[in-house]
Amino acid sequence: MVKVERARTSVEERYFLSAYKNIFSGVVTANDHFPHEWNEPFIPRLPMRLIRNYTLSHACSSFDLKWGDGFEIEHARAVKSGFPFITHLEEGFDPETQAGIETLEAAGCLDDHTVMIHCIGFSDEDIQKVRRAGAHVSWCANSNVFMFNVTCKIKKMLEADVNVAIGTDSTATGSINILEEMRYDREVYRRMYGEDLPAKTIVNMVTVNPAKAFRIQKETGTLSEGRLADVLVVRQQKDDPWESLVAARTEDIELLVQDGSPIFGDASREELFAGRGVAYTKVAIRGRHMLVKGDPAGLMERVRKAVGFRKVLDFIPLDP
Repeated sequence: MVKVERARTSVEERYFLSAYKNIFSGVVTANDHFPHEWNEPFIPRLPMRLIRNYTLSHACSSFDLKWGDGFEIEHARAVKSGFPFITHLEEGFDPETQAGIETLEAAGCLDDHTVMIHCIGFSDEDIQKVRRAGAHVSWCANSNVFMFNVTCKIKKMLEADVNVAIGTDSTATGSINILEEMRYDREVYRRMYGEDLPAKTIVNMVTVNPAKAFRIQKETGTLSEGRLADVLVVRQQKDDPWESLVAARTEDIELLVQDGSPIFGDASREELFAGRGVAYTKVAIRGRHMLVKGDPAGLMERVRKAVGFRKVLDFIPLDP
C-alpha cells in the first residue's frame, strides 16, 4: 500500500490488515515493532495476539527515530520488568552503524533481554559477543537483500549457537508473509553456503526461538503441557513433518487455533468454530472454502472504497 493510499485508510484498518496477514500465514502471536502508544488502542480488538510486554528503541545511533526515551532507559525498563528490549542494529556498513555492538556493550545494554533486528554488519567478533551475552537476533533476509543485496552471517550465528528468529520486516521491503520468508531464507542460505538449512531449524526459528527471545517461552512456542493451546495444522505434503510446514502456503492450512479457539481453517471445521462461539465469516482462498474469525472480506471492501479502486494485497489472498 503506497503512501497516498495509506493516508486514505484508518490506522485501525491498517492494523486489521496486518492481523490478517499473520492469520493467513498461520501466525497467532506477533510483535509489532512500534511504540506502545501506536498499537495499544487496537491490540484488544485484533483477531490475533500481539505481544504487549516489550520496550524498544528504533536504533542505537544518530539515525534513531526517537521511539521511546533512548536505548539506555528503555533497556533498563526491560530489565526491571523482565521484558525484551528490541532495537534495529547494524543495518548498514557505515562506521557508526557498524559500531552497534560496541555501543550497546559500552552502555551495559547487551544481554539476554536484547533482541536485535537485521545485524547485517556483524563481524565475527560481534557474533561471539552476542553469543556470550545471550542476546537474540531477528533475521529478515528478504528485506536485507532488497535493501542492501546482502544479509547477515547467518551460518556463523547458528554455528555460534546464537538464538535466531525469522522476521518479515515491512511488506514494502520484505516477504508477503512468514511462510514466504521461511522459504526465501532457505534459498538464500543455499545460495550463500552451497548447503541446506534444515527444515526443523527453520521451524524452530519461527516457534521456539522467538518465544525465547520475547521471554514468553513459558506461555507459547511449543506444544506442551502448561502452554497456550496455539496450534497450526497443515496439509501433509512431505513425509517429513518439518518439510511439510516449510512447504505450506495459505491454502494448505487446515486449522489455526489460538488459545484453544479456532481462528482460521477449512470450511469442514465449521462445527469447531460454532462450538467455541467464534464470530466468523466464510471466504474463498485460491479455490478453497475457508472460515476465518472476523470479516476480512468486509475489511477489504472498506479499504477499496477508501482508496477509490479495487486494491489487491498479496498477503490478503481472498478470491474475487
